[in-house]
Amino acid sequence: MTVQKKHPLSVLTTLLLVAVTCYLLARHSLQRTSPTYPPLPRTYDVIVVGGGLAGDLAALAAAEEGVDVLCLQSDGRTGSAPYPPLFWAAGTPQQVEAGVEYLPETMAMEIYAGGGERGSFAQILALSLESAAGLEWLENLCGEVFLLAGNNGLHKAQDSFLRDTTPKIRRLAAAKVLDYTADLLPVRLLKNEEKVTGLQVRTNAGEEEIYARAVILADGGYGGNKEMLAAYAQVTGVAARLDGGQQGAGLKLALEAGAQTVGLGRVVLHAVVPATGMHVNNEDVTNAFLFAAGGQLVENNAEIDLLLQQNRGLLFAVFSGESREERLPTATVADLDELASVLAAKPGSLAEVLPKLEFPCRAAAITLVAYLPGGLLVTEKYQVRGGSGPITGLYAAGEGTAGIQGDGSLPELYLTEAVIGALLAGRNAAAYARR
Repeated sequence: MTVQKKHPLSVLTTLLLVAVTCYLLARHSLQRTSPTYPPLPRTYDVIVVGGGLAGDLAALAAAEEGVDVLCLQSDGRTGSAPYPPLFWAAGTPQQVEAGVEYLPETMAMEIYAGGGERGSFAQILALSLESAAGLEWLENLCGEVFLLAGNNGLHKAQDSFLRDTTPKIRRLAAAKVLDYTADLLPVRLLKNEEKVTGLQVRTNAGEEEIYARAVILADGGYGGNKEMLAAYAQVTGVAARLDGGQQGAGLKLALEAGAQTVGLGRVVLHAVVPATGMHVNNEDVTNAFLFAAGGQLVENNAEIDLLLQQNRGLLFAVFSGESREERLPTATVADLDELASVLAAKPGSLAEVLPKLEFPCRAAAITLVAYLPGGLLVTEKYQVRGGSGPITGLYAAGEGTAGIQGDGSLPELYLTEAVIGALLAGRNAAAYARR
């Protein structure tokens, strides 16, 4: 038998093919690779759409329950809310120490009567039962004790309380929640059938869906939105709110999700000192010279609210000589040039009032702000109500909710309503998220 010899070139070709194959297998088939996937969506237990004090407090209340919270503050403003530094509460240590017996049931009846018996008594009672704990929580957060102001449940802090406390609470919220930002603009609520599952937001890069077990709307009503004030309440001549939010964003989100409202077109106008939120009445400015921005003298002959509306929501009260008034928080004005600077006026335009002014004098800015006593219907747990019952996973707190004020308007209740509503919404949203 004849054995055929292989050609040397065939052997070399075969060896070369084997070598190339091994190299390719080692380079591609056997090499570890990391597959690429699209980025996972962001998820949280609770998202808070905030705009001021109530938003920060709701985020804090939820975070204290141990859940992951994303707080979307609507803007960077840190002005104080136009609320008197009063807290309405029943069964507080201050009352016990003073021997004042004031029950939550009594408090609830008084609030219900103050609202013309048109509020939700169950919601008012829930607020009253939580009021003492809510006041203690607020005192611990801000490091200030409210003093008993009478036998009717009112407790009072320093006049500068809200001005000093608002930025402190904002810093606490930013430190304690998982994520805190003003760079995300809410667009719409995400829903799966009748259950809220998160929030679609707008970023600098486009739109993004963020998922959550619960969403809290705590950015106020629409008292800072001039277009909505004109459309819903036919109100004009109101200054912008300094406490953030109040642009109706949360309200729009809820309405698109089928939420129910009550008293949406009713607003209450308040003249306030923007630096402290102190409310101003005619007695406070009886002896004052009133100036509009630009230096025009305004005749002090009508209700201060009406005068403010006629002057775009801003007036300056100037006290001089015997007319000096110490109740309002004022700033010293040394001379005519400084007064002109405060009023954004030319010194020559103030010549007609110059003989009536004695320097140094004192001045205070007064603005007209809108408060919304109506808004979203909520349960005692501050869950937003829809057409067929509570909307699963959706909560609200603060000025944008209805049920407490009824047909009345009790300024001494404003701070209490904001704090307790935020506390209950935050805790209940967290409890739902942990279920």
